[in-house]
Amino acid sequence: MKKYIIGAILLMLGIVAYAQDARIAHPFLWKSYYNPAYIGSERLVKVDLGAQTTYSYKPSLFVDSHLSFEFPWATDNVSWSAGLKASDQYQGSGLLNVASISPMLSLGVVLYDSRTVHSFLQVGVEFDAYSTKANQDKMVFGDQLDPYYGRFKDISEELSYMPNSSIWDFDMSVGLYGETSFRTHSGNIILKYGASVSHVINDKIKSLYSNDKAEIYMPEIYNRRFSAHLDYVHPFDAGWNTPVYLAGYGIYQYQANMHDIQFGVYTSIKQFMLGVSCKVEKYVPNYTLSN
Repeated sequence: MKKYIIGAILLMLGIVAYAQDARIAHPFLWKSYYNPAYIGSERLVKVDLGAQTTYSYKPSLFVDSHLSFEFPWATDNVSWSAGLKASDQYQGSGLLNVASISPMLSLGVVLYDSRTVHSFLQVGVEFDAYSTKANQDKMVFGDQLDPYYGRFKDISEELSYMPNSSIWDFDMSVGLYGETSFRTHSGNIILKYGASVSHVINDKIKSLYSNDKAEIYMPEIYNRRFSAHLDYVHPFDAGWNTPVYLAGYGIYQYQANMHDIQFGVYTSIKQFMLGVSCKVEKYVPNYTLSN
């Protein structure tokens, strides 16, 4: 009886489970991941490359790799920027691989400029192309297992309900980014702030299941992701003939009943950066169990 109860719970969880986007351990290194309007805000041609291992305490390997390129140009008080970013998620030691490539555009205008305050605002848009591949040879379903003999079948009948081992789909994200600097005697104090919405299209084609079979298992698998961030940056002269930046930041995200807040501090000296952060997550399930 116990195993049937557990099976029923897992079935209900499978019906309401949604995919989550990857979280960047140090978001100050790649801010365009959370907000496409950020590109070009530093008025620098930038190339960012990085990789991180997530859930390192789990036996399966989960690696995120990211690459982005930004190119800004400006005319008077109006600035345009273009960018391109790509990512690859190697999940479950190769059980699932999600790759994406995303061109980005942003438009910025100066809102206010005086001797003491300078402020500008940017709007950005991102177009995403996703490739999702599942390695069905590494999948093990319940009908392949026996409590006494262990795994006794090589192929599961459940795979007939998932005829797609790979799919392509398209999406988009939009964002708003602002920056205000206050000129003081001790140096500039800079506030950076913004908000974004990812997976705007939010359709059902992101499922490895076909549209006419078992669609209930993957309804709108990638729910919209809402992000908001705030940075406080204080540059100061440390006497090394180069500015030193000390900053603190906070990011709030909501996606598929998952709330998470990430905050931290970092310092930047020339091309070197060092930071530490903390992330708090809260999941609010939307299912109920009944007798």
